[in-house]
Amino acid sequence: MPKQKTHKGLAKRVKVTKSGKVMFHSPNSRHLKSNKRGTTVQTYRKARFARSGDMKMYGKLLNRSLLSEQQHEAKALAAASNGKTAAVKPAAKTPVHRGAKKVVKVESKKAESKTVTKAAKSS
Repeated sequence: MPKQKTHKGLAKRVKVTKSGKVMFHSPNSRHLKSNKRGTTVQTYRKARFARSGDMKMYGKLLNRSLLSEQQHEAKALAAASNGKTAAVKPAAKTPVHRGAKKVVKVESKKAESKTVTKAAKSS
């Protein structure tokens, strides 16, 4: 039976990280940038990670097991909840809008002092 070979075209275009994520650069970033917005061109500079829907196809073409970014984060959270490793939290994916207000939770010192005095009196 013949050996399974990796797809050389895909292997040249993607990099598989140590954790098994597939990293690649975004398309449409080579030329014809004059009609694109500056923020669009800036986003082309960042490397992308493959989504979970494409991982089965990439795994078959590269002949190895792979993880998407979402699967990697879920695996890290599951390991942290089991207590195997230190807690690894994924980056917050909350949308940020120009007019959005940040909510900051401030604890009052009066509430803390009341609980301390009650505990001291009961002792």
